[in-house]
Parts: sequence; structure tokens; C-alpha cells
Amino acid sequence: MVESLLIAFVKGFIALFFHPLFYGFLILSFFLGLKRVKKERAVFNVRVFDRHFELLYAILPGFAAGMLVSLLFLILGFFMSNSFLMLLSICAFLLSLSLQIQAVSPSLVIAFTMIAGYVLEMVNPSNGFLKKLTSGFQETSAESVFFLLSVLILAEGLLIYFQAKKRTSPRLLKGKRGKLIGAHDVSRLWLLPIFFLVPGTAVERLNWWPLFTEVGSVSMLCIPFAIGFKQIVRHTVPERAVKEMGKKVITLGTVAFLTAVVITFFINSSIFAMVGLWLTIAIRIFIGLKWRLKDRDAPAYFTNRNNGLMILGILPYTPAANMNLKIGEIIHKVNGQRVKSPEEFYQSLQLNGAFCKLEVLDEQGEIRFENRSLFDNEHHELGLLFVSEDLKNGKRVG
Repeated sequence: MVESLLIAFVKGFIALFFHPLFYGFLILSFFLGLKRVKKERAVFNVRVFDRHFELLYAILPGFAAGMLVSLLFLILGFFMSNSFLMLLSICAFLLSLSLQIQAVSPSLVIAFTMIAGYVLEMVNPSNGFLKKLTSGFQETSAESVFFLLSVLILAEGLLIYFQAKKRTSPRLLKGKRGKLIGAHDVSRLWLLPIFFLVPGTAVERLNWWPLFTEVGSVSMLCIPFAIGFKQIVRHTVPERAVKEMGKKVITLGTVAFLTAVVITFFINSSIFAMVGLWLTIAIRIFIGLKWRLKDRDAPAYFTNRNNGLMILGILPYTPAANMNLKIGEIIHKVNGQRVKSPEEFYQSLQLNGAFCKLEVLDEQGEIRFENRSLFDNEHHELGLLFVSEDLKNGKRVG
């Protein structure tokens, strides 16, 4: 039995690398990195993070999340038909063609899949391939789709909470009064390889295997899922905003998962499962829309300040990255000189070419001092991005 499971796992994992959606998501992730770098250079004349950052974060955290979801599915014996997984993959691919990262969120992909399935049922196509997709949709229970959605939303919330806060991309936008304000673009695409039990003869059915069907034996298939998340943060620091959103999505995913378990094992009602499915999708969309309205209407956080320069971003591998500085803090003085523009920051930094002393105001307005020696092989700027109308050599950098 163990040997059969291992062989089925290896075969399923190999199948992942023959799935066109796997490479489609990688290409989308690479494209997002190029687009981000282009925007950063247009605003700051400097690349903040490497263009391969999105690709790296799509794979490592996504693969870890995918393995945890797969473990849960395999323990429970979660079963899906090949035809339904094919329809789901087609819908995810079509949504990804929009190049809008949020379009491949679990709620939208599953909603699009369900609508496509209903349309196919009404049309009742005679084409063999479409007829196979239709039959696969009809054979898939509402309980299984609701269960899948709840687990994916829970995984989405955990990834947002723990991963999306890292290395957000700074932006400069026009505020309501026409002045520049700072913002952070949180765009993430996680690639989750998830194992499903599908019809086959590789593994004999266990006592509780599989859920939602009575087949005697099954095989394993690894399907690439993508979780897309995009959020523009204007009214607070990005880490706080992302954690707040992550908590809301985790809460929704947890409630949906517990509801799906109760419906599956105790109520066994397709009508209840369908209601829970669409209600969960509607709430997830509402959470995103409510956040956008809140961020749009709230006062901007990253603005010009009279008491110093607001830190909008910190370039990696620079002197500033090795100091205890945080996004959202204010540089009040540099080497004893008050600064209100990148020009003044740069001039004050040159007062002592081998050493810099910063007077910093944290989010609570409390003062602290940061000191650092500057070496000959280091850049003449610390590597800070500011919110400022002033330009120095085309850059809002200090």
C-alpha cells in the first residue's frame, strides 16, 4: 500500500511539469516582475527589487502551501473528476490572459468555473470534448467544490498574512488635491501544486476514501493552482494593511471550511453546499471591494511632512538596508541638520563622508538615533526612497 502511494505520488508530481498551466503561471509571474521594475524605474529611476523576485516568491511559499493542502486532501481522500479539474484549469488559464493578477484568486476562478459549467449544461454541446467537460461538471458534487473553495481561501489568507507583507513595491500617485502621495503596490502570485485523487487503478480505496464518490480505486494527479492577490496601500504602512487583510481572509476561510465539513459529514445537502459556496465567493469579493473603498477614502499616509522626510522605500543591499529603519518613519535630521527634501538630505549626508547620524521619528512620533559608518566602496546615497515633489538628478532618493 505504501509503495503504491509513493509511486502514484511520483507519477502525479511528474504530471505537473507536463501541465501547460504550470508554465503559463510562471510566464505570468515573470511578466509581473518586468512590469513592476518598469514602473519603479519610471518613478524613481532605480529598480527597487530584482525582476525575478515575483518568480521566486511564486514558487517557494506557494509550493509549501500546496504540499500542506495536498496532505490534507490525501488524508481525507478528497476526490475530483478529471473533467472538472480540466474545466477548472481552462477557466484559470482564460482568466490569467487578462494579465490582472487578482483575476486568478480562488474565489473568481471557481465562480467562473461554476458559471461555465452551468452554461455548458444549458447548451448541452454535441462536441466530444465539451460534452466530456459537461459530464464532469454534472458528476461533481456541490459539497466537493465548496470544500475545495474553503481550503483554497484559507491558504490564500495564510499566504497574505505571512508572505504578502515582504518587499512591497513603492509608488508615487496623484492625491485628491493633485499633490504627490506615496503608496505601496502589494502584488503577489503564488503557484500551488495540489494533489487530487482522480479515477484510476494505482491505489486501492481505503475505508474512508475517497470523499464524495464510491469508486473502488484511484490515482493521484498534481494540478497547478495559482493564488493572485493585489492591493494598493495608501492610508497606512503596507505591513499593517496586509496583515489586516490576511486576518479577514483567514477568518472567512476558516468559517467556510468548518461549514463545508458540517455540510459534508452531517447535513449532506447539495443545496446547503451551493448556498455556502456562492455566499463565500460573495463575501470574499465584498472584502476586497470594501478594502479598496476604505483605502481610497481614508487620508493618505505617505505625504510630505513639515518635520522631515517620510521613508517610502528602502533599497536592498544598500547602507540603509543594514540600518534599523522602517517604511513609514520620518528622517528628521541628518548629521545634526534638519531636512525637508532629498536635496537637503543629500547635502547633509555629505557633511561627513565617512559617518552618518540620523534622527528618526517612528510611527508614534518618538525620537531615536541611528548611526552608521560609510565606507569607500558604498554608494554615496544611503538607499532611501522619499515622498517629495522635489527631484535630484531625476530621483527621489537619498
